[in-house]
Amino acid sequence: MRLSLSPIAKSITIAQYNFKDVLPQLSTQELLIGIPVGKQHFINLSIPKHVVQEWQEIALKS
Repeated sequence: MRLSLSPIAKSITIAQYNFKDVLPQLSTQELLIGIPVGKQHFINLSIPKHVVQEWQEIALKS
C-alpha cells in the first residue's frame, strides 16, 4: 500500500503528520509512505507490517 501525505504545518526542516484517522483504515501489510520534498520529489519510507500493526494497537489505546 502506498500513502502520500502533506504536512500539517509547513516548515523548511520539520513537519508533523497526523496518522490517527488513517491508521484504522490501513491493512496490516508493508506500507510505503511518500513524503513530499519540493513539488515533484518524494522521500519514500518503507514501513514493515509489524510496525503498522503496532501503530494501530497504540492508536486504539489513545
